[in-house]
Amino acid sequence: TPITTSFSSSSPDQDHPPEIGIGIDLGTTFSAVAYLKHGQTPTMIPIPHNGRTMPSLVSILPSNHDNDKEIVMVGREAAEAAHTYGVEPYCNVKRILGTGGKLSPDIVKVVPFVQPSPVGQTFKKNSLTNQIADAQNFPTLLRKSTTPLENDPATTLRPEVISSHVLRTLVETAQNHTHCRVTRAVIGVPAYFHDAQREATQQAAQLAGLDKVKLLRE
Repeated sequence: TPITTSFSSSSPDQDHPPEIGIGIDLGTTFSAVAYLKHGQTPTMIPIPHNGRTMPSLVSILPSNHDNDKEIVMVGREAAEAAHTYGVEPYCNVKRILGTGGKLSPDIVKVVPFVQPSPVGQTFKKNSLTNQIADAQNFPTLLRKSTTPLENDPATTLRPEVISSHVLRTLVETAQNHTHCRVTRAVIGVPAYFHDAQREATQQAAQLAGLDKVKLLRE
């Protein structure tokens, strides 16, 4: 069940739509969004082409045009792109948000395109201080699916970028459903998330266009 927020809508004027806050469940495998209908009833928002929940999948395809702008697909569309275009989607990205250093082999197996740092401490097998330091100094990156060359900084991206595509889809879904502008959100995060993982979640939300974000430990 997604986290719901008690943020209330602001009064509309002639130039701007009313602003609302939403609750987001940014899950490892599925994500969802909700709002307080009429300011009091928690209501999940159906996501077009997905339903009440959306797979936390992102596919990035090269553009067929000269503007070099990539095509981003999220949720079930990303899964369908895997069959149509043969491009594996990014998945399980939440597992590496705010991490760094030498990742556990179990993590590497389930996160496509992951490019862990060759240096640093081993994830989840050392102190919390080491985990946070590795996230800051030797961050985990993802290889761009459209440029499969390895060990080239120009072909990597931060996990926050992928998570921001999921969050942006949820924000746009809420705006289209409510006809309000979403500026604030409460996002549920696991209780075990350390400071670097929480900060990475905040950065993903900012990339998605959210002005104010509150993280709620699940």
